Amino acid sequence: MSQVVRSGVSTAIVRKASITDVPAMIKIARATPTASQWSEAQYFELFAPNSPNRLALVIEQESSLLGFLVARCSREEYEIENIAVSAAQQRQGLGTKLLKEFMRIVGEILPTKVFVEVRESNMVACALYSKLGFKQIGERKNYYRDPEESALLYQIVIA
Repeated sequence: MSQVVRSGVSTAIVRKASITDVPAMIKIARATPTASQWSEAQYFELFAPNSPNRLALVIEQESSLLGFLVARCSREEYEIENIAVSAAQQRQGLGTKLLKEFMRIVGEILPTKVFVEVRESNMVACALYSKLGFKQIGERKNYYRDPEESALLYQIVIA
């Protein structure tokens, strides 16, 4: 389930995340203000036997983790709970490739709805989701804290 990603002259691989990726995932999230700031325990819970059904992907190059995506599955729906790309690697297409691989994987299962909430000030993320076919379907006023901000709700149906 790996996909080779070309970003300029660099090559990166998208693969399923493992528990050994957790420290790098936390480091990337902590350095990315727009990422959901989960506790260390929440990251490790992703790989616990009794945890809810989730899909966690990472994108790496030469054994260096560059970004990750975590989505929760509920029947024919997925909610992207967290996605982040290392600050030094942003704006190079890695987030796009990570999302495209995620959409390819979940689209192979059944017709699937994918939802994501985005800080309204995160214009880069809004543009990325729109470019990939997500439609804005709503807004949650004052949803985020630190700073307080509304969430824009996006959805795509993958058939």
